[in-house]
Amino acid sequence: MAKTKKDKVATKQQSEYLKCNLTEEEVAIAANDLAKLLDDQQALEAGLASVKAEFKAKLEKCQADLRVKQRLVRDKYEHRYVDCDVEYNYTALTMKITRKDTDTVVEERKMSFAEKQMTMDFDGEQSKKEE
Repeated sequence: MAKTKKDKVATKQQSEYLKCNLTEEEVAIAANDLAKLLDDQQALEAGLASVKAEFKAKLEKCQADLRVKQRLVRDKYEHRYVDCDVEYNYTALTMKITRKDTDTVVEERKMSFAEKQMTMDFDGEQSKKEE
């Protein structure tokens, strides 16, 4: 369509979003940027996994502590190491365990076969033989 003198034409400047082919230099720059972004993504994912693992471990520890305290409240006791006196009566063939903190007898029973075989040093005979 050719313009003639009779045609009234108005021209204005405007930007349009159009397809543009990239130069080799622009493609190379985009490739470098892509590689850097991929490295950044992997680093961020690794950091996220690390943080998740750390918080998971903290959560599991908290849950374990909760279970321990829940059991203590429910049962109203716990096992602890307590100093005790162990008395072997070789005449009656019995043994007795007494708590030192409360002077309570914890266990009283007949000696086992192994306990019966223990050396008896009633008169200090062992120390005289060693001299």
